[in-house]
Amino acid sequence: MQIVNAISVRSSSPNDFAWRELRRFQNADFVTTQIMNLKGIDKKHYQNVQKQARQLGLCLSLAQDYFAAASQVSLVTKPVLLYYATMHLALSEILFKQLG
Repeated sequence: MQIVNAISVRSSSPNDFAWRELRRFQNADFVTTQIMNLKGIDKKHYQNVQKQARQLGLCLSLAQDYFAAASQVSLVTKPVLLYYATMHLALSEILFKQLG
């Protein structure tokens, strides 16, 4: 997947902006439609793609929870929680790129 256009955004809280933008990918219907349109998947596979979209949403939710928890713990535990947040973001990307 290539980035074809980008915009510059000014925000007092980049973290909040990023999570707010990612929140739309927690909507299983939106993600299902996006995956089916991008990959040209036939309608008969709708339920499989929807299951994949729900899993993607759960991964994003877990990533956000781990990220939020990292701000509440000691410096010893913080890297572990940020690692898990990053891994769930990566898993979300992998799920989005799958064919359903």
